[in-house]
Amino acid sequence: VVLEARLESTSGETVLALSRLSWSRPEGTTHARLAGNFLTGGADMPQITGRFDQAGSAPLSARLSVAPFIEGANRLAIPNLSLRGVQGGAFAFAGMAKASGAIPGGSISALQVPVNGRIGPRGDVRLGAACEMIRFASLSAYDLAFEAQSIRLCPGASGAMVAYDEELSLDIVSEGLAFTGDFDGSPIDFATSGVRLSYPGGFALTDVAAALGEGDSAVRFTSAGLSGVFGDAISGEFVGATARMEVVPLNLTELAGSWTYTDSVLNVTQARFTLTDRVLEGLTPRFNPLNSVGASLTLDGNSITASTALDHKETGVPVTTVRIAHDLSSGEGSARLAV
Repeated sequence: VVLEARLESTSGETVLALSRLSWSRPEGTTHARLAGNFLTGGADMPQITGRFDQAGSAPLSARLSVAPFIEGANRLAIPNLSLRGVQGGAFAFAGMAKASGAIPGGSISALQVPVNGRIGPRGDVRLGAACEMIRFASLSAYDLAFEAQSIRLCPGASGAMVAYDEELSLDIVSEGLAFTGDFDGSPIDFATSGVRLSYPGGFALTDVAAALGEGDSAVRFTSAGLSGVFGDAISGEFVGATARMEVVPLNLTELAGSWTYTDSVLNVTQARFTLTDRVLEGLTPRFNPLNSVGASLTLDGNSITASTALDHKETGVPVTTVRIAHDLSSGEGSARLAV
């Protein structure tokens, strides 16, 4: 038994400390047991404390605790992590990571992420072979902000949500997501029946329903499918969509087009849709259905601007061009038609 051993750096910091290190072999057996406690650390590194145990030819097992690593407003800790050897020289691990701090475009607080996976004999890592619950107290990204949420994430066809083998890859799916939050000062409700996120690659959402704004001035949007890719700007396409505002008695259906989001501005281009009059049942519409091809829309903060040419749906004859401006915060806006 070694009661205590310590390895220090040239500056006197403890890099590795061992305590109650023991080796034993019961009489009449050929199987020895090695066990002990350890502590690691050093300059700008979090402390890791734990205990390891290995009996005979059985794989090594250990329980670890990673002390909080704090840099400014950023905090990361793994209070409990178990590690055990498995067949073929790999290691399986399970625990919970807790973090707060900066993320691209914003910040997150009180994030709790299960850390379950394995490290292969070549150093390759796979995380999330089963569905897990992700929780956070608040999340802000670009102009979006959400309060406390719980999200169930599952691995895609690859069988792992996160994998690293010389290159990082993501393959994550989720069902039945619903969020309530804030978009640049305006309330937003968002729901989707399914999400797929892949890297390299992008994301795809199905059966999207969103409402931006309050009361009758809210913009309500649905889409059968919305996809995107990450780059210098986030961009993608949407299909099978509808849009409406209660204060404007018009319906936009059969919406499809392209979108980009960069520098906190959403742009929709090359959109097409069918415009119909929204009237009470039994009343005659004020105009026949109109088609739009090549429509554009910009959402910059609370300001919406849009323009398009409208043709008679049945004949294709040009009818008018429309320019719309609307302020989500005040509910005020205007529409200019040129016939």
